[in-house]
Amino acid sequence: MCRAFSIARNQRVAMSDEQVLRDAKILIVEDEIFIATALREYFLDAGAELAELSATIEHSLELIETTQFDLAILDVMMPDGEVLPLAQKLQNLGTRLLVHSGNMMPNHFNDELPGVTFVMKPSPPDELLQIVAAKLRS
Repeated sequence: MCRAFSIARNQRVAMSDEQVLRDAKILIVEDEIFIATALREYFLDAGAELAELSATIEHSLELIETTQFDLAILDVMMPDGEVLPLAQKLQNLGTRLLVHSGNMMPNHFNDELPGVTFVMKPSPPDELLQIVAAKLRS
C-alpha cells in the first residue's frame, strides 16, 4: 500500500497543450502576412501570453534584445536573408526553435542547428499546436 501511494504521488499529470501554452512568449518570424497573423491569432487563442510577429531578421534581432522568448517559429528565408544567424542567436539565448517553411530545410541548418524541429507549410493548426506544446514541454 505504501508503494502504491508513492508511485501515485510521483506520477506526473500530463498538461494539456493549452496549459503548456499559457504564459508562453512566442516569436513568429514569417514574411507572409496571412500566415503570420493566422499563427499569432491561433496561439493567442490557445493561451499564449505573447505571440510577436516579425517580417524581417533585423526586426527580430531588435525584439530579442528586449524580450526573452520561450519559442520561435522561423521561416527559412526572409526578405533580408536566411534566418540561420538569427536561429543561432536565439538558440544561444535558450529559445526553443521550430522551422516552419514551404521548402525543405537546407542541409546546413541540420549541421548548424542539430535537433531543430522542422514542420512543412502548410500545416494543420492543431498539429502545429501539438508540436509547439511538445517543444515547450522539453
